[in-house]
Parts: sequence; C-alpha cells; structure tokens
Amino acid sequence: MIRCILAVAVIFLGTIGFRSDAAAEPITIKFSTLAPKNSGTVYETIKKEIKEQTHNEVNFKVYYGGIQGDDYDVIKKMKLGQLQGGSITAHGLGEIVPEVRLLELPYLFRNMEEVTHVRKEMEPDLVRKFSEAGYIHLNWYDIGFNHVFTKIPITSIEIARQQKWWMWEGDILYQTIYDSLQISPVYLSLTDVLTSLSTKLIDAAPAPPYAAIAFRWQNKFSYMDERPISSSFGAMIVKKSLWDQIPPKNQSIIQEIFKTHINRATQVNHDRYLQCISALKQGGIEIVRNPADSDMEKQLLEAGVKTREALAGRLYSRELLDKMMSILENYRKQHPDSRILALD
Repeated sequence: MIRCILAVAVIFLGTIGFRSDAAAEPITIKFSTLAPKNSGTVYETIKKEIKEQTHNEVNFKVYYGGIQGDDYDVIKKMKLGQLQGGSITAHGLGEIVPEVRLLELPYLFRNMEEVTHVRKEMEPDLVRKFSEAGYIHLNWYDIGFNHVFTKIPITSIEIARQQKWWMWEGDILYQTIYDSLQISPVYLSLTDVLTSLSTKLIDAAPAPPYAAIAFRWQNKFSYMDERPISSSFGAMIVKKSLWDQIPPKNQSIIQEIFKTHINRATQVNHDRYLQCISALKQGGIEIVRNPADSDMEKQLLEAGVKTREALAGRLYSRELLDKMMSILENYRKQHPDSRILALD
C-alpha cells in the first residue's frame, strides 16, 4: 500500500535524441515524485549535480506532487515508452520484480535494522532480477514502517472486521493479508483515499506516519497501532534502454550522485519516521498497543505466516523465501535484543 509515500519520489525518465557528434543534445531524465515540491531539496540537489558533473550531457527534470500519476500510471507509461524510469514504491516495484515484496511481508520485521540487513543480503538477487526485466536499479530508499490508522481502537480481530479498510487496487500482497484476516477491503487508488475518508467510504488504512501527515489523512483518524505491518520503502529505477544511451563515465557519475543523496535522505527519513509519530501524537492520535500474549497479537502473527506461505510460488519462489527467512533468523540469533520499537 502506501509504502512510502514517503518522502518519496516517483522518477520518470525520458530521453531526447542521443547523437555521437560534439553538438549532441543532452539526454533528459524526466523524474516524477509523489512528494510535494516543498517537502525537501534532495531532487533539486541531484538535478544540479547531474547537470554540472556530466557537463550538461545529462539533464534531470523533476515533476513533483504525483502530477504524472501513481505507481500504476508510471509503470504503464514506462512500458509504453512514454517514460523511462521512476522512484517507485514497493507496491509498484512488485509489478516489475514480484520478488521485491519479500521485503514487505506483513508482521515479520520488527525494526529498520532488520529490514536494512536482510535487504543488503538479498540485494544481489533482486538487482539481477531488475536487470533481467529491463531496468537498472539505482538505489533503495526507506520511509519507516506502515502502521494501521483507524477511527476507533482495534483491540481484536472482530473489531477489525467491522471496519471499512482501504486497499490499493490490484495489490496481491495486501489482498492476501486481508484474506488471512477475513477482512473485505475497499479498493481505491492512492489519490482517492482522502476523499473516501471524508465521505466515510473507508475508515481504516495502513500507511507510514509520514504519508498520513503529507496527504493530510491524520485529521481523519484517531488511533494508530504500535505494531508495524510492513516496511515502507521503494527504489530508484531506470529503463535499461535509456541507461545504455548514457556514456559509462556519466552512468558512474549518476549512480554515485543518487547513492550519496538518497542514502543521506533515507537516514533522515529514519529519523523523520519517529518525528512524524511524535507529531501525530501531539496532534491527538493515540497509540494502540496490544500485549504480546493477547489473542490479537497472536492472530496477526498467524496471518503473517499464512500470507508469506500463500504467496510462495506466486510472488516469489520457495527457495528465495527460505533464503530470506534464514538471513533474518541468523540476524536475530546475533542480535537477541532485536524487538519492536516502543512508541511511548
């Protein structure tokens, strides 16, 4: 679902003709992001440095505020050749490389340290799959975790089933979660959520705290669950057909620029995740904590197991799932204090 919405980006890349002569026009990278223009300066910095360091051979043009559409719109345009890339949330990345959603499995990861470690170990497999699908993976970005936002406290599965839950239409992973919990969601695009909250078409939604604030959803909710559902992340990808037109020296420059600034922004986002939760609490959102031995907690963990088992062979192979679970298990053995962050 929202995965990031993140302080996030949706990058769109398009080319202007590439010629080998000295007067060749620059390649223009058209970049679209869901983030509003006033949300930060990272893309403007990337734009400036790409232009300078490639000596005007590559331009970087940014479209803010989701003007180019959501993930589905962006991916469709990339497939049609109208756009060549984007900063895409995990939800959208799964349309290209389904296996990436292993990193988004529900009720599995306890904290960002676990997510970061597992992703680093799984990265070679996933980057290779992006390449095989015709894309160059530039960098990951994080926004924190998705949490459940509701108008009443959810302290049992029975209460949860009485709510009207939002689901991003076509999201196989979240559909499987809801099926495991016997919940029938309301299918909407991201851009329809705020209006649907106002008209009471929905009254519950999973989202990262940053998104709840950025999209002005927080005023429609009163409660947020402490337990995270899933990690909220995305990646910067470029169509290989465009990338191959860029000289190798400029490819290296662009990769380094993205790595430097997106990694820095991701660290800021890790801090912002907690800052957003604090802001939500100050704004009146109450944190719901279900005890570890409660029926609610046990049922959520069971739903997580059912979901990842049900998706083996659909989104990812059994072999890849087992590999990831082994990595996570080994990490927890080495870090026995790894636990869910208390949001007091």
